[in-house]
Amino acid sequence: MRLSLNLPLLWLALIGITLYAGVNIIAGKIDPEAHAAADGRRTATKQAAAEAALAFAKERFGLSPAAGTFVTYETYKLRSSYLERYGLAAQYDKKFGKDYPLEYFTVELRGKQESSAAHWFVDVDMSGRRVLGWSEGADAARQRPAKVDLAKAEAAALRTLRDRGYDPALFTPVRAPQDPDTRFTFESKTDRVGEAKLQLQIDADETRAFGFASVFVIPLEHVHWMENQDRQASIMTWISLGFMLLMAAAGFIYAVLYRKHVSFGRGVVLTLVYAAFYCLNNLNMLPALKAGQGSGASTQDTIINVMFVNFVTLLMAIGVYISYVSGMELWRRVGWNPWPRWREARFGADVWHSMGRGYLLCLFVLGVQQLLFFAAMYGFRVWTVSDASDSPYNMLVPGLFPLLAWCAAISEESTFRLFGIAFFARIVRWRFAAVLLPSIVWAAIHTQYPIYPVYTRLIEVTILGLILGYAFLKYGFMTVLFAHASMDSLLMGFDLLSLQNAADAALGILYMAAPLLVGTLLAWLHGRSRRRSAPLAG
Repeated sequence: MRLSLNLPLLWLALIGITLYAGVNIIAGKIDPEAHAAADGRRTATKQAAAEAALAFAKERFGLSPAAGTFVTYETYKLRSSYLERYGLAAQYDKKFGKDYPLEYFTVELRGKQESSAAHWFVDVDMSGRRVLGWSEGADAARQRPAKVDLAKAEAAALRTLRDRGYDPALFTPVRAPQDPDTRFTFESKTDRVGEAKLQLQIDADETRAFGFASVFVIPLEHVHWMENQDRQASIMTWISLGFMLLMAAAGFIYAVLYRKHVSFGRGVVLTLVYAAFYCLNNLNMLPALKAGQGSGASTQDTIINVMFVNFVTLLMAIGVYISYVSGMELWRRVGWNPWPRWREARFGADVWHSMGRGYLLCLFVLGVQQLLFFAAMYGFRVWTVSDASDSPYNMLVPGLFPLLAWCAAISEESTFRLFGIAFFARIVRWRFAAVLLPSIVWAAIHTQYPIYPVYTRLIEVTILGLILGYAFLKYGFMTVLFAHASMDSLLMGFDLLSLQNAADAALGILYMAAPLLVGTLLAWLHGRSRRRSAPLAG
């Protein structure tokens, strides 16, 4: 089967590639230091970080070989946002980036020391060579004596300060009202970035320091600004979820009203794929969930959290299924079939050409998205921050991450294009509004990504939604399904390439080609089944 080239989409793809490449070249010229720093950042494996943390704990605390380690990837999101907001990132990276990196690994260690259970968290830099700090687990800390000789504890803190290579004369002792008696904080007299001052926080008893952390105290104005931004994103997300709930309820009502005509088999396979891949992704995200719960959370607490998230995922899958069933019935009632069934003769050709159109459309969308990012960053001072919540480093098996691309494509294209446009078209009866309104709802659920100010994400994703919406109306459902899956597969594949691991890099390339493989396989299977079922001549 030949893949016919769609000239309008081919031109759009070429425009997208040009935009993507051109924007990156111009951005590199504008801010070469930032790009050089990003390109030159070296990362270690989790195993290397675990080995460095274990060697440190053995030497410093006499920790016996641990039964196991648990490594999470962490970032200083608030500090990163302050630096980006006030244009201090390059200055910070040059002066403090090596000693106080914004990204690091936290290694959880369990074992024995002095014939008692021990529980430690050790922070290691991304090179896997330097220990940045440590703290004792909450369960182990409860075993400490209630009363401590504070003079001896302060002496232990000062010894630790010197051992870490700091001169106490360059620091001023400070104390916050909420600090425990065993915490000793030393504020640098010279080291600061903007208005953020360096502080070293040491938790110590009479003999040793059981906690060490370096922090930059972020001005309260920025802390409150970030809290307000996150609150706005949360409000927009909840509003979007409310609209999605109303859409699901409307879809259910449509399915009941038109039950004699509705095909309840539509979307079953895709819904099952969505549910299976998403539940697998939730299990894969166990390190991220554990990191989000804080060092006090046990692995059992995290597993319970994963089970709850999977339950919510299954409820979401029901909504996805309703979107397929009701969306197809709504389009059938206006005389259009945007998604042929397997038994239809044109299914194989449609899925094959939709795959090709999807790749072309995704290249255009990626180019537009890159242009929007560039205009926002350099024209309207929009910025991003490092966030540990969706990093491949915080996954049990990073190679499974790009499966989420298919979850997003299957669920979002069914909800906001297949059903959403048909649903709003019955309400407003104006094509542009019918495409715009579900695009806004779709964009609102993306506002909690680490891009600030948060409203910019709403604008960006709405524009992408308009492109996908009109592509759906012109080319049908499978084209936008493949476009969405291709776009996310390319981006997530690049994330795997960034891990600098040969196996992950190979998987990244495979995932980028996955839409091509899926489209080819489905078209081949359909053609074969049609040939087998065709009546014999003669």
